[in-house]
Order: sequence, then structure tokens, then C-alpha cells
Amino acid sequence: MNKDKILIIEDSRTHIKYLENCLQDYELIICQTGEEGLNAALTYNPDLILLDLTLPDIDGLELCRRLKSGKVLSGTPIIVLTTRDEVEKAFSLGSDDYLRKPFLKEELLARIETRLEMSKMQKRIRISETRYRTLVERVYDGILIIDNEGKVIFANQQASKLLNIPIGDMIGSDCLEYSLSFFDLSNNDDPMQEELIFAKGDKIKEFIESLEDRSFRCKVNYDDGHIKFLKGSLISIEELNKAEEYLLVFRDITEEVLEKRLQQAYSFLSKITNLSYSLERVAERFTIKLKELLEVRGVTIYFRDYNGDLALVGESGIENEVVSGIKLKENNCLYNIAKECDIEQKIIFKNLQSYCEECTRCDEAYDSPFYEVIGIPLIHNAELLGILQMIIHDGNNWFELESELLSSFIIDITNLFNTKRLQLKLEDKHQRLLNNISKARMIQEALFPQRLPQLPALDIAARHSFAEHLGGDFYDIFVIDEEYLGFYLADVSGHGIDAALMTIFIKSNIVPKEGLNGENRIRSPKEVIKDLERKYQEENFPADKFIAIFYGLLNYKTGELTYSATGFVNFPIKFNQEDTEELVCSGPVINSYIQDFEPVEKKLRLKPGDSLFLYTDGLVEETDNKGEMYGEERLIESIKSCCELDTSHIMEKIKYDFESFVRKNDYTDDITYLLLRKE
Repeated sequence: MNKDKILIIEDSRTHIKYLENCLQDYELIICQTGEEGLNAALTYNPDLILLDLTLPDIDGLELCRRLKSGKVLSGTPIIVLTTRDEVEKAFSLGSDDYLRKPFLKEELLARIETRLEMSKMQKRIRISETRYRTLVERVYDGILIIDNEGKVIFANQQASKLLNIPIGDMIGSDCLEYSLSFFDLSNNDDPMQEELIFAKGDKIKEFIESLEDRSFRCKVNYDDGHIKFLKGSLISIEELNKAEEYLLVFRDITEEVLEKRLQQAYSFLSKITNLSYSLERVAERFTIKLKELLEVRGVTIYFRDYNGDLALVGESGIENEVVSGIKLKENNCLYNIAKECDIEQKIIFKNLQSYCEECTRCDEAYDSPFYEVIGIPLIHNAELLGILQMIIHDGNNWFELESELLSSFIIDITNLFNTKRLQLKLEDKHQRLLNNISKARMIQEALFPQRLPQLPALDIAARHSFAEHLGGDFYDIFVIDEEYLGFYLADVSGHGIDAALMTIFIKSNIVPKEGLNGENRIRSPKEVIKDLERKYQEENFPADKFIAIFYGLLNYKTGELTYSATGFVNFPIKFNQEDTEELVCSGPVINSYIQDFEPVEKKLRLKPGDSLFLYTDGLVEETDNKGEMYGEERLIESIKSCCELDTSHIMEKIKYDFESFVRKNDYTDDITYLLLRKE
């Protein structure tokens, strides 16, 4: 354990000997002259000095003055040892205590221990004060101490920086230098909601009393138009025997507020771009929101039109006559600034008044000429989409335009605008496609029989629906001559445009008669299908496409039916009131892979009362919400339950039973069915 160092400045050997005997628990430094003592004090920096006032070279009082006048030893306690009656003078020169010679050991030790303990306490206090001041001056928080009269009695450097007021001007002040607004901390989601407003010159005491020992958030409005957001708290402090004082601690949250407001602006834009708004309406609403959040004078957005020129698509805070001027007059200053920003493709700042001296519209629109225009290019993948302009008070950009925060925001909103632009382009293309598909559907519908043949002793009905706008099912029923009726039902692979084109191919290439030796000969169903297959192979259709078709030739007078089919797995059903029968006629689909194509042809006779029901697989393969198919058995049962009815009621009953089972309006496949009855 280190011993306390005591410097003894004493010329008497007798007294030195006595002191050495008394102070054996201390480290002693002995000097017998004033000069030696002064040098030793500066060299060894003792914890305490015992000073005799009667020295051979320097008077003890003078030496006391010298020791206390320097910074190094000013805090070192000095105990004067004297027989002289000059104690008061010694105290006035800095002495901390005295002992009149002769003195007892116990008295000496008590005085030394007391002074050493007081000296150590003072050192600790000085160190704490130094640390406290260093901390107070280096923290990011501004700190003010205000007395109970509302006067500033302490301010740190950060407070001076945040408030932009010299410390000397703050000390003693009892008035606010700026107007400020409080914000309710319970509404963190709405930083725009002002709760309480103070004007420049209001008393600080009123401001303090309004806080009521609580946290606060406020906006400071500077004289030059700048604004800053601060967040802090008020703490009431009391010292012994002193009136109440207040500690006001606050910090700059401008960037935090900006981040929140930019996020609000982005979220708002993200929301409205997902709505079915035009680009102009999106831009218009966004400029209103951005003007409100960033507290600027006005906002405009220009986008390139189809000619590559800039066109105003949204504005907020700009007078109507200025807007019309922008649209109609190319040398309007706002338009020209946008063009300049377009050319330079970087952020630019322009004074609105000096930029275009000839443009008087701006002066008429604004209540003050001291405005700046900030032009920000909206660039996506090296392509300039448009220009965002903000009109502010001269120098009042509380947001840092070079900050990473704002740069990220500009990139994000540019992406949103680009996404909206592409979305609208896709919607426009999609709408044009839907219009074309609608026209194509009208054309395809026109290919179906518009009126079914009306023949004696034969009743005909048909129904079809597409799974998509265009379908792959097709049928035709036509009178060939005064005896024969031709009909077919075709189902091609897939749905949509490809399938529709295939049905047109079928319609164009079903040839029921051919000229031979100057006469028209009715072709058999087998010949018709083989001819269709030959033409199909000539067209070189893709390998994943195919055709399934049933073709029938009916002598509607005698009831003789000749038929052929290829690719059908759901065979036509012949039925009457006594019986049902499937007309099995197997054969491969028409496809580019199938070689040696040879369809089967069969014959039968339809008697009066016999009916023939043809259908595509979409009818029996459709499922209900549990995934169960309607199926062939249910179809046959439905037919049996109504076979005595006429054709129109049979068709309605089949439709009703089918829809009651599947219970939905959108089907996975095209559905077509025909009914022919021999009366």
C-alpha cells in the first residue's frame, strides 16, 4: 500500500527530528531551505506540506504564496508550523491549517489526517466534475438547466448546436428564440398531429410548465424557414436549500421523422399503385401526400409521353394558372427546370424567381418570390421515367437531398412508378387481347350452326359452352340433299386460341360431297374422316395437337345411319323408352404421329322413337367440389329418367342434373352435346 507523501520544509534539526519520530507511517521529504522546498514540491508533488514560516532564505509566507499560485500545487494542503503571530496572513495566502509550536504528536496527526482526507475528497470531486463536464459536452443530447424563474443557467455545446444559439446568448435568457410545436407521443403513427404550439418570444417558464414532467417531441421553426424535430424529457431537480430547477434533455430526431414520413409516402404510393387508378391519378394523389408529409410549398411530377416529351401528370400546391401555363407554354420556368433536369439527369436546385425573369406567372401564383425548385430525376435501369419537382422556401430543405435515406426513397418510388407504368401497359395489351379474343369468339360462334335444320320426322337439339373465351369443341349439322343429313362432333386438344384455330381447320376441311364425272357424290363418313386426316398431315401441326371426331350420315327419310369415329372414348348413346346402347366405334386420334390411319365405319337404322345423344368428354369428366366426376353412369340415368320427353326438355333435364351435381359455373373443359330423334 502506497504511503502518503509529506514534504517538510523546516530549518531546525530539532524540529525535523521530532517530526520524523511522529510521522513514521508517512513517506517524508525533508528540506531545510525555501528554495529546496519549492523545487521538491514541484518535483515530487507531495500529498501535504508542513511549512515553517521562519526559513533562512525565503520568508515562509512568501513561499506559501508561491506554492499556492501555481496550478500544480494549488490544491495541495499546507499546514503552517509557526511561533509567529501571523496566522491570518498565512490563511490569506493559501494556507489550509496551522499549528503553533510547540504541538503534541496527537494534534499533529489529527490535523494531517483531516487535511489529507479533505484533499482526497476534493480531488475526487474535481475528477467527477471533469468527467461530468466531459460527458455533458460530448453526448449527442442537448442539455439545459433552467431555474424556477424560467431562466437558462446552463447549456452544453450540443444544445447550442441543436438550437443554433451561442451558449452565451442562452445563459440568462427567459424567452423562446423560435416557435415550436409539440406532438403527442401517444400518436407515433402520425407525426403530423400537432398538439400544442408556442410562438417566438413566449416565456420559457410557460413552456416548462406545459411539459408537466413528461417526455415530449417538438418541431422547431427557425427564422430562415428551416425546421428541425427534437425529442426529449423534462426532469425536476432540487438542491439543498435551493429552489427547484429543471433539467431539459433533448436530441435531434429529424432524420427519424424524415424516415417515418418517407416510409408513409412510400406505403401510400405502394397502396394506390395497386388500385385501378390511371398513372395521372396515382401521381396526383402522391403529390398531395408528399407535399403534406415533407411540408414543402408544392410538388409536381412529369413523365415522358408517347412522343418522348415531358408532360405534367400530377401536381399539388401549384396555382391553376401556373399549371395551365406549364401545359401550354414551353418557356414556363417549372417546365424548363424539368427539361434541364431531364438533360443533366441529376438533382438540380434553381431559384424560381431568377431562373426565368420573363415568366411572370410564377410571381402571380406564389405569395413570395423567394422559392427554390428541386428537380429530381426518376431513373430506372438507366432510363429516365420522369421528373419529381419540389418547391420550397429558399434554403428550407430540412431533409438532406444527398442523404442515403432520400436516395433510397427516390429509387423505391421510381420502382413503384415503373411497376405501375408496366402494369398499365400490360393491362392495355391485355384489354386489346381480350377485345381480339372477344372478336375471335364472335367469329367462332358464327361458325356454329345458327339455326338447326328443320326436317320432317327428325327433331334436333344442341348445346355447347367453352371453358375459356375460345373453345376446342365444335359441331355442325347440315342438310346434304333431299334425303341425307350430315353431322359431326369434334373435340380438339386444349382450349383457347390454338384450339379455336383447330376447329376452324375442321370446319373448312369437312367435305361431305365430291364432284365425280360431272356429278356430286356423297362421301361416306370414313372417306370424310380420312380426307380430314390427310389434310391434317399436310399442315404439319405440332405433335401435341390432336383431333377426335364422330361423323354421321343419316338418311332422315329411312332412318339409315352410317357413321365413323376416331379418337372418341365417350361413344354416342342410342336410346328409346325401352333401351340404351353405346355406338362403339374405336379408332386413333388424328395426330401427326399416327401412321396408317384407317378409321372404322358402321351402320344402323334409327326407328321412330329412337334418339341419338352425342357428347364430348367435358360433360362426364367434370367434377364436384369433392373431386368426384359426374360420370357416364349418371348421364345414362339422367337420359333414362326423361327419354319419353321431347328433345328440348331432355336437353334441359340433362343440363339440370349436371349442374345440380357439379354446383359451379366455371368448368375445366369445353362441354358440347347433341340430340337427334327420329319421330
